[in-house]
Amino acid sequence: MRRLGNGKFLIEARKVQNRLTSAPVFSAVQPQPTTVSPMLDQLEHYINQSSEKDYRNAASCAVLRRELDIMLADQCESVNYIAQGDVGALELSGFKLNKIPTPRHEPEQGVIKKITDKGSGTAIFFLKALLFCTYYELELEGVEEAKRTITATVSKIKVADLPQGVVLKARVRGFNSRGEGVWSPWVEFDLSLTTTVGAEAND
Repeated sequence: MRRLGNGKFLIEARKVQNRLTSAPVFSAVQPQPTTVSPMLDQLEHYINQSSEKDYRNAASCAVLRRELDIMLADQCESVNYIAQGDVGALELSGFKLNKIPTPRHEPEQGVIKKITDKGSGTAIFFLKALLFCTYYELELEGVEEAKRTITATVSKIKVADLPQGVVLKARVRGFNSRGEGVWSPWVEFDLSLTTTVGAEAND
């Protein structure tokens, strides 16, 4: 349903939730319709605002739609698992067979490609863009003031207030609705001694 406009998506998604609720065989589907339905109500509110030329919540509407797309894909996988290939059961749920997505996987192992010193204790971490990744988790270790965990939805992360003149280390992994990926190896760096480190420092 990812290609449907918001209005059509809302109609089709509600049909799916109603059929899941009325079919006892799917009582264990995840995420449950009781979780998805209130989010559809909120999406409808945003759609109504847009139709009235009120675009204040347009960004929130887009974020919510992306979340719902993922949740319906997860429901589809859950239905497929419960039905175990029973075509009749799948159709009863409201999912058309040609809309069953390719199974999603955990993200691949994280990779720190390069770390660039921007001066004054600020560094930019360039990560490999991972398949099946919703967001990245960057973990920093070293002296106490360097320890932190940063999450980002992009593969280029700027970090400020890092200590200089000491060896620090970093690693990264990806996350999606299926779980977390494997941590990258630790990469050591010292902002006072080098401007770039990592696999592509010399590219």
